[in-house]
Amino acid sequence: MSTRRTPITKDWQERWFTFMERLETPVVRTTARMAGRMADYVPERPARLASMPKVHDLVDDGLTFRRRLVDEQTEFVRSMVKAMEPMLVKMDTVHPAERHDAARPHAGRTTTAAPRTVTKPKARASASRTSRTTRRPTHPTTRPAGPTASTAPTEVASAERVA
Repeated sequence: MSTRRTPITKDWQERWFTFMERLETPVVRTTARMAGRMADYVPERPARLASMPKVHDLVDDGLTFRRRLVDEQTEFVRSMVKAMEPMLVKMDTVHPAERHDAARPHAGRTTTAAPRTVTKPKARASASRTSRTTRRPTHPTTRPAGPTASTAPTEVASAERVA
């Protein structure tokens, strides 16, 4: 991460934790108040449930698992960053001369090419407005039966190839 973004990230993180603390405080206070009222109505733990884990044990096991999971993921991410080190050195290293040239799109160009000209395609000579309206439809269902002047040479040539 660049040094320019670090203060923004840390500021965002601090604002997140402050926001979460503002949310958690009333939730914990209300839960404590409700638990105190409900304690009179909750029965004692029966003997048949003695083998089941207690809530404190479940929470501690969950937090231990979370800590181990985060540690394993941290180790994995660091090993991935180490594996990508040759590429990251090139990506993260900015030389002052390259930084100046990077702003110009053709900074490294040594030869000058002639500017390309764009030409419009030429219009077809037979594509006049009247010829478009008087053309015969070419859909297969609208063609007349039998060979026409436009299809006769093709059909004859294909018949000679077959024979």
